[in-house]
Amino acid sequence: MEFWLRYNHFFGGEGPMKTKDLIKKGKRKAYNKGFTLIELIVTVAIIAIFSGVVLTFVTTGSNTYRSTSSSAKVQMETQETFDQIEELLIDVNRSMYYANGSGSSIGSEIKNDIKQDGAANSTSDKTFIVCNEYKQGDGNSQYICDVLDWDKDDATIYYSQREYKATSSSENSIQTFSADDEEETVSDGEKNVRDAQTKVNRSVLATGILDFRADVSKVESDKIVRFQLSTQNGSKEIQTLHSVSLRNTVKIKKPSDSFDDAQTTDVGITIINAPESLDADSDYSLIYDLTGNGSIDPTTVTWTVVQNPENGSFPSADPTNGKLSITDTASGTITVKVGAYTDKGVWVESAPVMIRINAKATPAPTPTPEPTVTPEPTVTPEPTSTPEPTATPVPTVTPTDRTVRISTANNADTIVFDHEYTCGVNGQDFNLVVDGVQFYNTKEKIKWSIKGADEDKVRITDTTTNGMNGVKVRADSETDGFVLCAEYVRYQDWNSDVVVMTKKTEKYINIIKRIEIVDLPDEVEIGKQYQLGVNAIISGIEEDNNGNYIKKEEKIYIKNDNAGSWIDWKHVGEKDYMETDGIILKVRPGTQSGQSMVLSATLGKADKLVKNWDGVVNYLTDTKTITIK
Repeated sequence: MEFWLRYNHFFGGEGPMKTKDLIKKGKRKAYNKGFTLIELIVTVAIIAIFSGVVLTFVTTGSNTYRSTSSSAKVQMETQETFDQIEELLIDVNRSMYYANGSGSSIGSEIKNDIKQDGAANSTSDKTFIVCNEYKQGDGNSQYICDVLDWDKDDATIYYSQREYKATSSSENSIQTFSADDEEETVSDGEKNVRDAQTKVNRSVLATGILDFRADVSKVESDKIVRFQLSTQNGSKEIQTLHSVSLRNTVKIKKPSDSFDDAQTTDVGITIINAPESLDADSDYSLIYDLTGNGSIDPTTVTWTVVQNPENGSFPSADPTNGKLSITDTASGTITVKVGAYTDKGVWVESAPVMIRINAKATPAPTPTPEPTVTPEPTVTPEPTSTPEPTATPVPTVTPTDRTVRISTANNADTIVFDHEYTCGVNGQDFNLVVDGVQFYNTKEKIKWSIKGADEDKVRITDTTTNGMNGVKVRADSETDGFVLCAEYVRYQDWNSDVVVMTKKTEKYINIIKRIEIVDLPDEVEIGKQYQLGVNAIISGIEEDNNGNYIKKEEKIYIKNDNAGSWIDWKHVGEKDYMETDGIILKVRPGTQSGQSMVLSATLGKADKLVKNWDGVVNYLTDTKTITIK
C-alpha cells in the first residue's frame, strides 16, 4: 500500500488521501478499463439470438419466395399446357378418342378416369387423339389427327400430327399410330387409308407431368371435355383440373372410325348436261363429271356413239372432245356415252344417254296449177254447225326431281326462331345436293329463296357473290313455317355464259315455338321420384288443294332417355332442394317442408332440330316453381 501511495503521488496523484478513498477510486478506474468476461458473453449471446431471429426470418422469406416462385412457375407451365391442349380441341369437327397406351400400342378405351384427392397416379401410358375432317374438291376427305401421348416413365406429354385420305371404310378397321415418322408405320385392317404422312413429328409438348387423366363422357351430350394434370412442386404434388367447351358436335370414336362415316365409293363418270333433244345439222358440247372418290386420266377420256351412229359423231381426231355433231339428215334418236381410265388403271363408263333428234322438215312439192274453169253459180252454203266445246285438259303433274335436294343432318326439318342458319353446298346447316355434280370446278351459282312466309318474317342474307356458301336464313317468332327453295345453275366453263344445267328443289321447314315442362306437379313429396320431360310445340305449313299455304301444329314429347335428345335441367337462383340426373327428380334429403324453388329446362338437342344448342345462346327454356310438401 505504501508503494501504491508513493506511485500514485509520483505520477501526479491528488496528494495524500485516505486509504478507503484510494481503494474506491482504484475500483472505479478498474471499472473503466472495458467489458468484463461476463458482459462479453452476455453481449455475444444477445447478438447470437438476434442474429438467429433475423436469419430465421431471412431464411423463411427466402424459402417462401422460392416456394411461391416455384409454385407460380409450375402453375404457369400447367396453364400453358392446358392452353395448348384447348387450342387443339376447341374447334374439332369429327371425333375424339382417349385410351390406355401410347405410340403404336393403343389399348382399351377410357371414358372418364378423373381421380379424387389422395388417389394413386396412373400406372400406364395414355393417348388422346383429336380428328378433324376437311372435304376436298376431288371427292376425297382429308383427315388430320392430332395425337397427345403421355409417357408415364418420362412424365412427358408428346405431340404429333398425321394426315390421311380415305377412299373406303370398314367397321372392323383398327388404325394404329406410331411414334416414328416413317410412312409405313401407319397400318389399317382395310384398304381405306391412303396417302398417309406425318405432318408433325413426335415432339415434347410438356414435361414434369406426373399423371394425365381426362373425362370424355360428356363430349357427345354436353360438348365438354375435362383434363386433369398432376405436377410436382418441390416435394408436393399438385392436381389441376381444366374444362374445355367444344364448339362443334363430335363423336367418341377410335381413329379408324373417323373414316367410317364418310360416304365413300369408287370413282365413276357421268354425263351431266345431255339435252332432251337436238336439231339436225347442229353441234353441242357434252360435259362429264366424276362421282365417288378418286380421279381419272383425262387423256384417256373417250366419247362414243352407242346407237344410230349415222345420226352424228364426235371428232375422230380427238376422242376426248365431247363436241357432238348431228348430221343434217338425222332423225329419231342418238345414244352416246363417255369412258376413261381411273388413276388405278380401271376403265369406267357412264350410263348411255339417249338424245331425241328434231329432224329437218321436208318441204312439200309445189303443186301444178289447175287450168282455170268457168265458175259455177254460187250456191248458198249450208249453215255452219256449232263446234263441240273443247274439253279442258287435265293438268300434267310434274314429277319430283330426285337428283337434287336440300340436305340436313339426320334429315332434320325444324329450326328455332331468332337464330341464324347457313345455306350452301358444304358443311352448312342446309346443304344443296345435286347427284353426279362436283361443285367448284366450273362457273355456277345458287339462288336461295323463301315461299309461304312474309319477307319481313323470314330473312335471307347472301354473304357471297353467287350463293354457293355463306347464305344465312333467320325466322322471327311470328313465323309459322316456310318453304326453303334453291335453284342451281351450272355453266359450260368458267368463262362461259352458256347454261348446261338448271336444277330446282325445295324443303318445308318447321319452327319450334316453345317448350313446356310436363309430368311434374306443383308440389312434390319427400321420398318420391318424378319423371322429367317437356312438350315441344312445333309449327309448320302445308299446301292445300287450292295452292294456299295453311298452318299446322304438332306437339312432341321429349325426355333425356330418348335417343338423340337432350334437355339441360337446372335450378334458378340460390335455392336448390332437388337432386336430378336429368331423367328423374327427387327432393334432396334433409329438406324442410314448405320450401320452394324454381326449376328450368333448356332444349339442348332433338332428332328434328337442324342445329343443336351450342351451350352459349339458349334456344328455348321453360321454368316451373316447385314446392316441397
